[in-house]
Amino acid sequence: MPASDDERLMRCFASVFPSAGGGDIRTSHFDAIPGWDSLRGVMLLAVLDEEFGVQMELPELLELGSFAAVKQHLTQGGVSAQVKE
Repeated sequence: MPASDDERLMRCFASVFPSAGGGDIRTSHFDAIPGWDSLRGVMLLAVLDEEFGVQMELPELLELGSFAAVKQHLTQGGVSAQVKE
């Protein structure tokens, strides 16, 4: 069974922030996630691009500010309907 968009997004965040718990990632603002810094932000952008085929800039990601906001952004942009090739 294919993974849901939520699971895919969670895997993206967990790959960049392995020491953060799922609850921390899902509910915290980015700067409250253990290990958050600009380098990890860029890494997250690369992982999101790879998984969802979406290209964002770091300022846009920072403006979104949270897992929930990124998830909503991906869903509203129609990205969730894309299948990873």
